[in-house]
Amino acid sequence: MFDSLRKISFWWNVSPKYCANKIIHKFFEECRVGTPLSVCRALQKEVYSWLESLYSKELAEWEELSETAVIDGGFSGLPIWFCWLQGSDDMPELQRQLMERIKRQAGKHPVRFVDIDELKRLDIIPKYAFEAFESGRIRPALFSDLVRVSLLDEFGGIWMDSSIFAARPVPDWCGQFVFLAPKGLNPYPYERYVPFGNEWQSYFLCSYPHALFVHLMREMILEYIRKEYPVIDYFLVFYFAKLLRSKIPVIFDEYKELPDNNEDCELLHLSLCDSNEECIRKKPYFSKSNTFIYKLNRRISYDTDILRLVGEWF
Repeated sequence: MFDSLRKISFWWNVSPKYCANKIIHKFFEECRVGTPLSVCRALQKEVYSWLESLYSKELAEWEELSETAVIDGGFSGLPIWFCWLQGSDDMPELQRQLMERIKRQAGKHPVRFVDIDELKRLDIIPKYAFEAFESGRIRPALFSDLVRVSLLDEFGGIWMDSSIFAARPVPDWCGQFVFLAPKGLNPYPYERYVPFGNEWQSYFLCSYPHALFVHLMREMILEYIRKEYPVIDYFLVFYFAKLLRSKIPVIFDEYKELPDNNEDCELLHLSLCDSNEECIRKKPYFSKSNTFIYKLNRRISYDTDILRLVGEWF
């Protein structure tokens, strides 16, 4: 009871509108019915406004910053980062298959596996952030977001979530940009729950070392952890990304230059959940798509035979 009251108190402090819509959203969740689009968008609007106010000082200080990364032509040698915090021995079979496929598609990019021990050895995550994660105060999703932007800030490279199906090698043209993420996604059924999800996704990120975007993303996550706020939204970093794209001129310009890419990245998962026959009928569409990475769901047990067959389409 006390925990529920504490949550409601936090929701109210965000804004009364947020609190009301959050309660409505929870009602639909309990009923196992999809939350109406209007409620989702109202929630997201309130979260964005709250975070914009919370980080107003930092965003004002960052407005005049210049890009800190250098495009040096060495993109093809930057690593692909693959993370399973529990270690390779505890990795499920789907993640093993996806990691092996990434290795086959890696080209000149070395594939670096990261677990919790390797992160501590690299010494890129502050102690207080580790403690917040290990105590359960922050969710694994937020800690994973911190891991990816910390690795990219320090070393550069390509982050691929453990649920990424690498259909094709990462094209060399990605190295023409300081940072890159999926952009211009085609509609998908659950997009209402993902704030600004058609504009940007975190499960595939390319970056040169010390790119301003990933560096400031890291600063925003660390500041949120330091302030010990409850995680207001599972997709917290999507709001951070939107704030940086909207409020920091150099990042706004860099994002504007990014081409739409991986527009179909949310659609293969849906086809794999269809019957095998229906999935196979989608082969012409996916074979012609320019999408080179697809997001799967690590909680789904896909048919291994159809997954192997789909791998031959590309």
